[in-house]
Amino acid sequence: MTYCKECGKSLPAGAKFCGNCGTRVPVRALRATKKPEALPKAPPEAPMIRPLLLLLLLVSAVVVTVVLAVHFRGRGTPPSIVFTVWANASVNNVILTISHEYGDDISIADLKVMGSDSTGAMQTATLSVSSGTFSVGWKIAATYTYGPNPSGKTIKVYVIHDPSKRMMFNSSNVLVH
Repeated sequence: MTYCKECGKSLPAGAKFCGNCGTRVPVRALRATKKPEALPKAPPEAPMIRPLLLLLLLVSAVVVTVVLAVHFRGRGTPPSIVFTVWANASVNNVILTISHEYGDDISIADLKVMGSDSTGAMQTATLSVSSGTFSVGWKIAATYTYGPNPSGKTIKVYVIHDPSKRMMFNSSNVLVH
């Protein structure tokens, strides 16, 4: 007896096409002593684990982003500020007066002030106030050791937003009075 190679139904002798599925029967039809075995059944549908896992990962990513944004809010971005800086000599020291003319308030702890000494090296200045908020209209002093006779010298002054390491004020032409 001959069987269809596609659907497995028995074929009458001399058939050129399967009466069940329409598949053409080759000239030398395969003879079989038994009916071909049925194809294995597909495994049962997997539960919705994959979509739930993807949803869990997405929610976790959003939570982590929000927590980081709240924790670091604005710390890495320097505020927009306009400063005026002038310098006065005091023995071997330079006293910088920094005036907040316009812009955002800033935490004084976030400021780093530097000035050049007699060799041109940059020195970190000590602020007169170490905490609080620096607001428009306020002035703070920053003092550092220059070396002998700073009066009449031209110095470099940097005011740096320390969390972002960005310069908020940069001048190489500050005259010491």
